[in-house]
Amino acid sequence: MNKISIVAICAALAVAPVLAQSPNDKANVNSAMEAPLSTAEFVRQVATSTMMQIRLSQIASDKATDASTQAYTKQMVADQTRTLDELKGLTQNGAVKQSLPLTLSDAQRKMLEKLKDLSNAEFAKQYRHDQLATHRHTVALFERYAQAGDNAALRDWAAKILPALRQRVQMAEGLEQSS
Repeated sequence: MNKISIVAICAALAVAPVLAQSPNDKANVNSAMEAPLSTAEFVRQVATSTMMQIRLSQIASDKATDASTQAYTKQMVADQTRTLDELKGLTQNGAVKQSLPLTLSDAQRKMLEKLKDLSNAEFAKQYRHDQLATHRHTVALFERYAQAGDNAALRDWAAKILPALRQRVQMAEGLEQSS
């Protein structure tokens, strides 16, 4: 398996199993988002993709040599950590009666290990490219739950965080254009 394929697989694991389209195919993102989304599935997807994004951004921070990617990765680690902390807070205070996965899946951990073998330039280039698809998917996921989720507190949180998520899309667009 070539190194770019490994990164692509890892990105797919990071965003969720419902993604089966190219990064620019918004129609597929929308159609994947039509099926009902349970609280358990939303929490699982948000928690695992957020943990994966934190790890990917930490790796990218170590591997990136350009200032724009360095700044972006630091911002992503901070933003994603805050998102995960807020979600944990909702589950710990009882507003959301769903436990969070505490670790990445075995497949995600294996992919992260393989990513460490990529050259700094290869990893940084693929990371910048994949961020746009990841953040677009995340916005669609949060919009979907904010509109029709079955837990009021989680629905309100999803709606509250959407502006920041949309800003991440803009940041990812800028990062990709700078490559």
